[in-house]
Amino acid sequence: MQDGNSLSLSKFDVSGHKLQRGLKGYLYGERGVWRPGDTLHLTFMLNDNANKLPKRHPIKLEITDPNGKLVYKNVTADNLNNFYKFTVPTSSEDKTGNYNAKVSVGGATFHKVLKIETVKPNRLKIKIDFDNEILSNNTPLTGNLDVKWLHGAPGKNLKAEIKAKFTSTYTAFDNFKDYTFYDPTRKFQTEEINVFEGKVNDQGIASINKKLNVGKNAPGMLNVQFLVRAFENGGDFSMDAFTKHTRLTVRLLVCVHQKVMPMDLFLRMKIKPLMWLWLMKMASL
Repeated sequence: MQDGNSLSLSKFDVSGHKLQRGLKGYLYGERGVWRPGDTLHLTFMLNDNANKLPKRHPIKLEITDPNGKLVYKNVTADNLNNFYKFTVPTSSEDKTGNYNAKVSVGGATFHKVLKIETVKPNRLKIKIDFDNEILSNNTPLTGNLDVKWLHGAPGKNLKAEIKAKFTSTYTAFDNFKDYTFYDPTRKFQTEEINVFEGKVNDQGIASINKKLNVGKNAPGMLNVQFLVRAFENGGDFSMDAFTKHTRLTVRLLVCVHQKVMPMDLFLRMKIKPLMWLWLMKMASL
């Protein structure tokens, strides 16, 4: 690449990872998540090529629970080619959540998050029917929420909630493959809203009616990820997740999407050249 066409890296951190006292280390386990009562088999590997440590130099492993309480501590010098093994027991009564592991060696510290989670099967069947297949912020989001127990009885008067997470996605239509419906000059930040929060009725059904006031600066269509939770009276909950698309109130885009036949549409357009050069952009700051 020619020098004049390369991008400036002056505003980015490209220095890489810095050594701690000339030491590098990494802590890993035999899997990514454990249940309460499982035994964690952890291994720490140490690279001290830049700052040699004495043979059988001890290292310390400390693990704290989600509340910050110290639940495990071990100091060992036993290793094989700078690989240190730790066997960490847990109790079936331990808290679930993110545990923090810290390894201390030679004045350097290394951290890792350990996930202790309990997986419970759903006991409630959740079903949502929206009136429209493609959602729009031009009309309210309407539909029905139906909650039933797995044996078929209605989830009478149970608490439920629906949350929606909006993310940007590529916009295209089958009948207009040669056209672009994505505005690169706009940026959209992920947004989350509460769609429904309340109780279903005696039949386990609730009506949904929510105005979608999102996507005002979206470059095109948005993906909507729904997370639905229905709560039992004892506090446990069942959950379901699914994705839909939402359409924006850009008049030309909505018009093209709703009518695939040619239209008598008159547009006055101006075409201006865009120079995407970092040097010009920096000069304007």
